[in-house]
Amino acid sequence: MDVVKSDYASYKSAVSALLNNPENLPRLPGITQDIRQALVRSDSSASSLSKLIERDTELSQLLLRYAASVMMHNHMPPQSVFDVVRILGMAQVERITMLHAVKALFSGHTQAYTRIFAASWDRLINKASMSALIAKKIGRVAPDYALLGSLLSEVGTLAVLSVFKSGDLPVPDRETYVTLCREFAKSLGIALLQDWKMDEEYIQLVRQVGNWQAAENESFGLIDVINLGLYHSLKARMTANRLPPITHLCAYQKLSDKHNAVTDTNELELVVVNRDDIRAIADSLY
Repeated sequence: MDVVKSDYASYKSAVSALLNNPENLPRLPGITQDIRQALVRSDSSASSLSKLIERDTELSQLLLRYAASVMMHNHMPPQSVFDVVRILGMAQVERITMLHAVKALFSGHTQAYTRIFAASWDRLINKASMSALIAKKIGRVAPDYALLGSLLSEVGTLAVLSVFKSGDLPVPDRETYVTLCREFAKSLGIALLQDWKMDEEYIQLVRQVGNWQAAENESFGLIDVINLGLYHSLKARMTANRLPPITHLCAYQKLSDKHNAVTDTNELELVVVNRDDIRAIADSLY
């Protein structure tokens, strides 16, 4: 049997070993590191960056899809990577590159691993797409920033899963995987983002995601968008978790009257009426 309900202690030991040995943490792909380094150089140009990106066919195709998606509303879809860099700009290119890197880093090859990874990726991408749509409609956070922030806020769940990528341990059943994530995902996520030298704001997201009263005394920002996306993702999955009324969320209480209409299903109206756009955003990221 591919997926087994095994001794939890053996799984816990394997994940603990990863957390306690930072040198074994998954490293970003070389092309991603090259692109990130190029983006901070003062002599980088759209032309030189495009040539670098073109070394990775999958990344090039992802950027082309994203730049042509509902997120951008371009009348003239980009025809080349150079067009994409020109349309998106350096910051957006870096964020979508990081999203691609995370998927490439944690993808696997065995049937059992691929099955559970695909389910996890689907959940994370749909949640991130909700956050991006909310950011776009409200206008206070860049949508691609919300997209990457949402994904990285739970990157620790993929790090937990990566322990089983080699096949040395059988892939656990869903219940065991969820239990491992509850115990280790935040710590692993923080360790990963620190190792990758990500901005402190992303690391704070890992600590705050799912805390419905996070940033209570701050203006509407990244954590608010991500928590609203998470909330709607949990609602969409008919989760057994007990969710508070949306009006109790600190993020909701910061919304203006223009954006705070709630449906009879206890969701933001702006999410419910834009589900097709959310799906289109997600589709552009596979």
